[in-house]
Amino acid sequence: MIRFLRSGSPFRLPPVRQPPFDAQLYHFAALHGIIGAILWKEKGEAGVPNTQSRRIALCGVLAALGVVVLLVGSALGLGTYAAPMLACFLLLPALEEYGPRAALCQYAATAILALLLVPEPELSLFYALALGPYPVLRARLERLRPAALRWAAKFAFFNAAVALVYALLLLVLSPPGLAAEFAAAGVPYLAALAVLMNLAFFLCDRAVAALGRAYRLRRRRKRRPPAP
Repeated sequence: MIRFLRSGSPFRLPPVRQPPFDAQLYHFAALHGIIGAILWKEKGEAGVPNTQSRRIALCGVLAALGVVVLLVGSALGLGTYAAPMLACFLLLPALEEYGPRAALCQYAATAILALLLVPEPELSLFYALALGPYPVLRARLERLRPAALRWAAKFAFFNAAVALVYALLLLVLSPPGLAAEFAAAGVPYLAALAVLMNLAFFLCDRAVAALGRAYRLRRRRKRRPPAP
């Protein structure tokens, strides 16, 4: 991300190394089966046939779509932070329809596939550790009172997750040139980047709230009986 901002060129595509297509299908089929095995244990709604089947299908399709969003963001070289935010929005239908367990299963499948298939480790780790589970965690954090404590907990989670992402990148994965990029960027530049990341997280939180309200409103209108 720092290299892209310093170069100013949005048209240089990074080299993409992906597993063979057969391996990608195998990974997706295996994780789809794990989602099904976990969700099938839950009881469906009374009087609604095939609730488990719809739940598995919805989570599997949205998990695959999340991986596609992350792959496109990596291929374009523009979505290191934007693609994980868009992918986390895809948890909202499962969260609103079937609860946190289904949403967490979808998140886990997307995160594992992203770590296996997405060639940019910064992007996949940013989704897996920082933004992927946030819609589910946010539903719990919204219970905190007062609002100052709630926002402090949200920003503490985000900054701790970002620190863990870059600690893993620098100390464990060590992509070529990443440490040199951080050293060359300088402290003021990194501080400005941290402020922008927190601002983007704030906007992401507001977007999750707005999309959740819109989804619940649409669902109520859809289920409302027609006027006589």
